[in-house]
Amino acid sequence: MIVAESFSGPLAIGIAAGKPPALRGVVLVASFARAPRKLPCGLWRALGWLSVWPALMARLSTPLVVGRYGSEAFQDIYRSVLREVPLRTLLARLCAVSRLDRRDRLREIAVPLACLRATRDRLVPARASAEVEAWCAEVHPLDGPHFLLQARPEEAATAVSGFIARLG
Repeated sequence: MIVAESFSGPLAIGIAAGKPPALRGVVLVASFARAPRKLPCGLWRALGWLSVWPALMARLSTPLVVGRYGSEAFQDIYRSVLREVPLRTLLARLCAVSRLDRRDRLREIAVPLACLRATRDRLVPARASAEVEAWCAEVHPLDGPHFLLQARPEEAATAVSGFIARLG
């Protein structure tokens, strides 16, 4: 079983499309198969020249990824982690996301897929979720932000464990 949230979803799609023998199912959480928003890589590179970029990114992205669901403790951890990740790594990841398209690999997946959709996701729009959901045996809309596993862990765990149980 693979459970993949956000950017790890396209990675899980690629792994599952390779048909690993022991894989029984995939759960994609607040994820996508192609770039949810198109922003040119040049923009990310240009932002890299700002010396305040990591702190600014943490401040601007926290409301987007956890919204009103994130505790102060979670927000502190998130900001701390963002500050520790090298700027070059963050920018490369944002650039990779903006060029990503794994929709063709969805049809190659031979195991059941489930999707947990964050109903208050400010990063992955409904159209991007719908492209993945069309391939899913189960879709579970959960009231929450993009970081659904962190913001709504009990509800997400119930949905994932239910999917696993239904697989037999």
